[in-house]
Amino acid sequence: MDAKVIAVNHVLGAMAVELEDKTYLVLEASARFILEIGDTIAADWQSGDVITVKNVTKDNEFGAIVQKIAESRGEAISSVSII
Repeated sequence: MDAKVIAVNHVLGAMAVELEDKTYLVLEASARFILEIGDTIAADWQSGDVITVKNVTKDNEFGAIVQKIAESRGEAISSVSII
């Protein structure tokens, strides 16, 4: 399922994404990543501990962990500063 990046914190390695079904996730990257707000990413969000995230916009991949399923867009965005 595709998702849109809605917030990025490169220092903490965190990002917030909005899935197509309006679910909001906070991810923590397990490696360096290249993302910008508005990029489209894809992953198997239910795949377990570390998921492989593909940046469809920039054609690269990185590993990440789902840290939180947020109640709202605002909660997801604010969470990327406090992981």
